[in-house]
Amino acid sequence: MNKKITCSLDCFDICSIEIEEKDGKYLAKGDKSHPVTKGYICNNGRRHLDRRFHKDRLLKPLLKVDGKFEEISLERATDIVVEKLSEYKRKYGSESIMFFTDCGYGGMSKEVDGMFFDHFGGVSVHEGGLCWSAGDQATKYDFGDNKANGINDLVNSHNIVIWGRNPVVTNMHLMDKINEANKAGAKVYLIDPVVTRTAKLPYVKHIQVNPATDGALALNIISSLVENGWENRKFLDDNTIGYERLMEYSKNITRDFTILETGISNEDINELTEVFSKGKTTVILGYGIQRYKNGGNTVRAINALCAFSGNVGEVGAHVYYNNKRITRYISGHLKESDKFGKSKRYYPKTLMADYIKEWDIKCLFITKSNPLVQMANVNKLKEAFQRVPFKIGLDMFMTDTMESCDLVIPCTSILEEEEFIFSSMYNPYLNYSQKVFDKPREVVSEYFWFADLAKKLNLSSYPTISKDEFFKNALGKLISSFDISLEKLKEEAFKINDDVPFEEKKFKTESGKIELLSKRALEDGLTEHCVYMEASKSSDIRLLSIHWKETINSQGFMDIDDIPEISVNCKTAKDLTDGEIITVKNENGKIKCRLKIDNSLMDDVATIYQGFWWKSGCVNLLTDDLESEMGGQTAYYDTFVTFERS
Repeated sequence: MNKKITCSLDCFDICSIEIEEKDGKYLAKGDKSHPVTKGYICNNGRRHLDRRFHKDRLLKPLLKVDGKFEEISLERATDIVVEKLSEYKRKYGSESIMFFTDCGYGGMSKEVDGMFFDHFGGVSVHEGGLCWSAGDQATKYDFGDNKANGINDLVNSHNIVIWGRNPVVTNMHLMDKINEANKAGAKVYLIDPVVTRTAKLPYVKHIQVNPATDGALALNIISSLVENGWENRKFLDDNTIGYERLMEYSKNITRDFTILETGISNEDINELTEVFSKGKTTVILGYGIQRYKNGGNTVRAINALCAFSGNVGEVGAHVYYNNKRITRYISGHLKESDKFGKSKRYYPKTLMADYIKEWDIKCLFITKSNPLVQMANVNKLKEAFQRVPFKIGLDMFMTDTMESCDLVIPCTSILEEEEFIFSSMYNPYLNYSQKVFDKPREVVSEYFWFADLAKKLNLSSYPTISKDEFFKNALGKLISSFDISLEKLKEEAFKINDDVPFEEKKFKTESGKIELLSKRALEDGLTEHCVYMEASKSSDIRLLSIHWKETINSQGFMDIDDIPEISVNCKTAKDLTDGEIITVKNENGKIKCRLKIDNSLMDDVATIYQGFWWKSGCVNLLTDDLESEMGGQTAYYDTFVTFERS
């Protein structure tokens, strides 16, 4: 048996994976025929098989009775869900139910959970995000759309500036394109506060910037371009609104201030200024640069820098934050359900704990996520959870979040579903994922289970159609736009054309131009143009909760019992020694960590891998539940800690 699945994790690459069976054993390996995956995958992809057969996988629903979980039948579990949802809707209104979901599973058919709650009448749901929402909103203000040049365009660049991303770890297949561009002559720069694995590549020049100061750097480069007469004035005149105002504002970000604020030398800033003044430059943005309270303005400043240098909408020259090429073609019942959610109300995702209390939430329903590990300030969130009378969760494992629930319902693995998966980050293909195994009997396939719930609740508007019909509806716009059949989409990965999206200099803003002065931003209570909000200051140590190469988020930490490492340089460590067990703390909580001396880190900066469960020491016991200035982004990196010997 040889079948192909697509990795369903929240990753740039969404790899195509071959599942090979030989003598009753199964092997996961990269699909050599896929244009992005090219035959190699990371451990996260291989781990799908381990998770499917894991000894701790949940195979029966669990109901908490007197503080302990007891196995019950799926039929009884479904009846309890129907009973609880009906009761709270009748007594308090459907908005007394809070639905929380995220990107722990990226499949299209598992999005029916949101569709179900719309047809239920609308419940309390979140807006904003943990990952990229500040930069996403910033890009909409400036360009009106979230699109980027095709992935093969990098070879046309003279310079590549990777800004706040570590693709060797988080976007491994992008490295193929960067290597190819470098061999063709492109210079590669990395701007990042941490000396990552990408920074250690021999052809990469790493410029180490103080956390949260990237916006100052971008604005000072704009000022320097103008001072030297190197700005692309024709591009600005023809294709932007408001560049004169931003030009004047950028003069306030002086070179002396920028050197002091960013920690970057005068020589390196001069070199970056020349990079943006000469040749075609592509900027590849990461999602760490906007995990600060000033994150959206940082992205707007970098977008503006690319506009001032004419590096937008050109072959080999663009700014790449995200790429929603396929998303615009996904519709069908997923989007049509919005009109049924008349009682839907929104809360800022970062502030979930506050709104559970303020709105007196009666029931929590959690899917595809582990918020009691992934959300900021989880002690506060756990306390809020305890106030909720009944909590329902769907997962494959007893995560910290599921442990807090009253009813846990086991769900399928990607290996047990027929699925379509796509990304708005890097991989431009719509991928079909084959079903490899039948699901265990008492485990739910969300597509069919939510349809059963809708039937039991008499939700007559809910679409009771086959899964193929659902796919046809959801992909209807893509199918008609490109004259392709569902069957053909199942045969091979499909990609939207590799074009230069803004080559004709037509932007999706109200003016049709790059809006360096954004009326939409002003209407949202922000300044029209990007501004530099100075980095948060503290006498304590700034904590950066970064990604580990062995897992996307918390999934890979399930089998790890060891405590996390905290890395600092020797000056920050003071009299503490390498390998020593210490207590890391702030007003939110405390965890035990093993100290690692890393002299590549800046003074008063610490890193801890995010994703460790409570049993080890969850870093989000420490992080503040702060929001960025736009987009509802969680500002994880504006957290400060102290530490002491344990």
